[in-house]
Amino acid sequence: MLTVGNLKIQMKQSIVFFIVLFCTMSMRIEYSVK
Repeated sequence: MLTVGNLKIQMKQSIVFFIVLFCTMSMRIEYSVK
């Protein structure tokens, strides 16, 4: 069963995951440009 607390935790985890993914992609782009 999903509670509001679990939903908030999942949202935080997904946001952190997207931030890490974005950072790695931008770093790869910088390295490929260099």
